Amino acid sequence: MKSRFMRAHFRGNNVIGTILGAALVTSCAIASASDGGKNQTTNTTPFPGLSLKIQDATIPPGGVYQLQLLVTEPKPVGAGSPHVTFSSAAFGTGAGASVHDPSGEACGVAVRTLGGFSVSLLSPNAMMGTTGDAAIMTVDLPVRPDAQTGLQVPVNLDLSNTVFLDSTGQPYPLQVSGGNLNIGGTLNITEVIPEGETVAAGATISILGAGFTPSASVDFEGANVVTTRFVSSQQLDVTLDQTLLLDGVRVRIRTATEQAFYFPYFHTTEIGHSSNQLVAAADPMFSRVTYTVATLPWTRSGSAFTGIALQNPTTNSAQVTLELLTSGNQVLQTVNISLPGKSKMTEDLLDYFPQPAANGAVVRIGSSQPIQILGLQGDTGTGLIKPLMVSVP
Repeated sequence: MKSRFMRAHFRGNNVIGTILGAALVTSCAIASASDGGKNQTTNTTPFPGLSLKIQDATIPPGGVYQLQLLVTEPKPVGAGSPHVTFSSAAFGTGAGASVHDPSGEACGVAVRTLGGFSVSLLSPNAMMGTTGDAAIMTVDLPVRPDAQTGLQVPVNLDLSNTVFLDSTGQPYPLQVSGGNLNIGGTLNITEVIPEGETVAAGATISILGAGFTPSASVDFEGANVVTTRFVSSQQLDVTLDQTLLLDGVRVRIRTATEQAFYFPYFHTTEIGHSSNQLVAAADPMFSRVTYTVATLPWTRSGSAFTGIALQNPTTNSAQVTLELLTSGNQVLQTVNISLPGKSKMTEDLLDYFPQPAANGAVVRIGSSQPIQILGLQGDTGTGLIKPLMVSVP
């Protein structure tokens, strides 16, 4: 689940620390291929490690490119630190990142860099990667309206900075098939409404984008399309034969000459702006777990800091209270926040407690209704942020 950027989701922090600090992948093989929309690795026998691919895509100027990182053969992944590389010349500002696993417990954080994205993923029950040919991570990027048709943008993983851990915390050998963004065509999916929500059988689902035709066919992973109504070249309305959660399921549209793939995810509006530039450049990827009470350790040492991301998945405003506590749970400072419906805030804790008490050790979060909460453990010196799971008292 996730929300879009408006600014330019293995328990244990030691596991993530290992990922972010690692620079060695035990073994890896790289293969790339282009077959007009699907990548293929060159191996004919199952790879003993983790096999990943980045889906090829053809996107028209002014469209939205969804970078899709897929696991080609199911393997349990406890955590990962994919560093995505590409030329940013074809992209405008703004993005949205999401993480997917069958249980909905995976979380993460993505930070935009000059040459791509630095990402840290966490799957408490190691369910991430257990569904074959499914996107464990997606990143939506707007393509510049003036991007040159015919331009090809290679998209890959920097293996010197990419590590994925299995369910025991051991690094996987990696096999990665890079992808290509090709600027051109007319077909593009930009949004599926209602994204990230459960839709009843027979309810209308709207697919937005460009290049749609009256004869276009639509497929939804996990359900059959019953009806398809052509609204315009920018909208198709469909109904399904069964109830489906529109989070991380593959949607495909095919016309006579093109096809497009999209993985919907939950969108909310960003509010607020952190004074910490690293936090301001980060996009939290929330799990589907919600809380009314949680705690987060307070860290402030040198360039290391703790941040927090709050997301309200409902339409009603949530009243949130943050309390800075001592190690003995004595309340030192209190901040009250109103979090509007379908919105999120991503802040350094110093944004809430600019003059914290020296003996502050824990931040307690309380909400008037269930919301999604994700801790952020960052370091301005390294430019890295990792997800930090909150605790339930």
